[in-house]
Amino acid sequence: MMYNAPYYSFFKKLRFRSFRSKAILSFLTFLASLIVWAASYFYIHRKDTLSDTISIAILDTSKQFNANIDNYNTFFYTGYRDAAFYDKSEASSLYIYLANLRSIPEQLETIKAQASSIDIPLDIKTITDNYKTLRKEVLTLVAKMERRGYKNFGIEGKMQEKAQLLIDSDAIDQTTILKLRNYEKDFLLRGEKQYYSDFNYLSSQLLNNTRLSDSTRILLRGYQEDFRTLVSLNDEIGYYSNSGLHKQITTLHSTIQKDFSDISVATSTEIESKKTTQITATSITSILFAFILVLLVFYLSKNLTKGVQKLNTDIAHFIESDFEDIQEIESDHTILEIDSLFSSYQKLKETLINNIEELEVTAKKATDNANYKTQFLSKMSHEMRTPLNGIQGMLHLLRSSDESPQKREEYIAIVDRSVHQLSDLITMILDHSRLETGNLEIQERSVNLEQDITQLMRIFEYQAKEKSLDFEYHNSCDTNYKVYVDSLRIQQVLINLMKNAIKFTQTGKITITIEELDFSNDIQLVRFVVEDTGIGMDESDFDRLLESFEQGDNSKTRKFDGAGLGLSLSNNLLKLMGSKLCVESSLGNGTTFYFDLPLKKAESKIRKEVSKKIEVALSDNPENIHVLIVEDNKINQKVLERLLSQLKISCDIASNGKEGIALFKKNTYNLILMDINMPVMGGVEAAKQIKSLKKYKTQAAPPIIAVTAGVASESDSFTSENSLDEFLGKPIDFDTLKMIIKKYLNIN
Repeated sequence: MMYNAPYYSFFKKLRFRSFRSKAILSFLTFLASLIVWAASYFYIHRKDTLSDTISIAILDTSKQFNANIDNYNTFFYTGYRDAAFYDKSEASSLYIYLANLRSIPEQLETIKAQASSIDIPLDIKTITDNYKTLRKEVLTLVAKMERRGYKNFGIEGKMQEKAQLLIDSDAIDQTTILKLRNYEKDFLLRGEKQYYSDFNYLSSQLLNNTRLSDSTRILLRGYQEDFRTLVSLNDEIGYYSNSGLHKQITTLHSTIQKDFSDISVATSTEIESKKTTQITATSITSILFAFILVLLVFYLSKNLTKGVQKLNTDIAHFIESDFEDIQEIESDHTILEIDSLFSSYQKLKETLINNIEELEVTAKKATDNANYKTQFLSKMSHEMRTPLNGIQGMLHLLRSSDESPQKREEYIAIVDRSVHQLSDLITMILDHSRLETGNLEIQERSVNLEQDITQLMRIFEYQAKEKSLDFEYHNSCDTNYKVYVDSLRIQQVLINLMKNAIKFTQTGKITITIEELDFSNDIQLVRFVVEDTGIGMDESDFDRLLESFEQGDNSKTRKFDGAGLGLSLSNNLLKLMGSKLCVESSLGNGTTFYFDLPLKKAESKIRKEVSKKIEVALSDNPENIHVLIVEDNKINQKVLERLLSQLKISCDIASNGKEGIALFKKNTYNLILMDINMPVMGGVEAAKQIKSLKKYKTQAAPPIIAVTAGVASESDSFTSENSLDEFLGKPIDFDTLKMIIKKYLNIN
């Protein structure tokens, strides 16, 4: 028989000849057995702990369900009389019951997942199905009890109203009406059908009286029909007897309690069985591991000792050299695993050295980021406190009754400027944050850019005149067509540049120029130029100005305040659009900012957008305009109402989307101002339902304007995808509101 020489030589070397090897083998066998035993113990302990957790969780869930039944009983016997039930308040015992009812199936699923992790089957289908049936029956009962009502609510409330109208009409003898009322109250108190029969008999006699007027007869017949409906609902609910929906729900409660008991017993039995199996398996595993370890230690201990000692020496030397010694360690090639260990150790040394170098770089970056965050917080704290201080100080002065009307107007103007300054700062901070995290996207769509910029120029012409500056706007290129571009971001860049120009120009003029550089293949290359005669700057400062929180004069005593985000933000926005911000300037001779943008021409000339505008017959008479405000916040309701009142525009107010839909069906509106986040029904859902109505499609369709403080809602994709025509941010700017009204309603 032939042997493979290398393998035979290898196994020959593994023979043990010394007593030392046997002693080491014995010791290591004991140690390995101890380790395996400890591992088995902790494994079983973990399983036991999880098993106990599952048992306790099932018991706690069962107790929670039993306690929740009290919430149902409280609602059924007394809770339906509480106005909180009809107002759908979360404090109502019914809604506490329903909330707990929703949470228990989720807890069962969690328990089932835990049980599955230790191979314990847990069948919760039956109890889950019973829960679904219970929830369905409870919701049916709630609907019927809500319809039945109590006192001022539901059918019982209607009966009170009709009875009072009959009393006020004097068409029926007061004593007779009092009898009807007593029959009604006795039935509601005792639930005996005899009172209902007496009521029917007496009311039928009254209806047979030919002298009753038609209105009284209709009222009395409605009173009689409401009572009949009330009796029918009581029977369906099972209010006065253990029957109907109440009986079904009570039965389901008992069934689910039994299901919990069955699950608890079955789980406990399975857990005990698993514990026995786990102990047996762990014992067998311990014996096998101990046997394998004995063999490995017996064959390898002698050869491993030499290699490990050498490795240990090299590690100590490597540590003493401050992890800089990269000299390669050589193995004596005793066994293959030792060679592999030496090779891995060498790679580990190289990797560790590389990691140390990378950590040094990372530490430097972390320090820089910490400094950046500190600078950001310090800068923003200062910039936000400035307008807040203005608002707080002026409001304090406005409380004084000694100030003249002129002074009060001055204080109000300061508050208004501070609010605008704070709002602009928050917008820049949010955009800066979204740019830093890569969450800001360019939303290109077909727009009339010339129209948007012309409207923007009117605003800045007014601001320039407020500072006694001359303002010129020149557009030398043909833009009488739509282009694909993010008009909002272009306007944002121009706004930042214009604000800079107005801020740093004390006398002289500001010039805005739009000129065509090239036009080919439906791509128009357009240059936007903002030129001022202000203080100017050194061109060497320009690169620093494109960094966040920087100004030309960055000293603590600088003349002009500001966050220093505008130019950085503008340049980053232009980079997203394939451009960059350029400057030409010198100290004392003004500054010229410009950027070039390629504009892709749309397929057709500008069309009149009749789908989002309403032509008003008397466009110069805002009193004929009627606006619907859908807003849940009382303060915001009052703000919008007063702003529209200043424009002599009437309005209706709804507190949620559901009320807004109801008012739209009832009245005709020229414009809808829709909040997004509201209780009962949100603005997005309300807008979709309004636009799906036949009235909206067949009559003049009013634009729906989203009014919200949500950052994500500012994008064009958000408004277009959610049946909204425009975005109006909070806090609400009066000038922006006027521009939207002018845009969609053609009012001067």
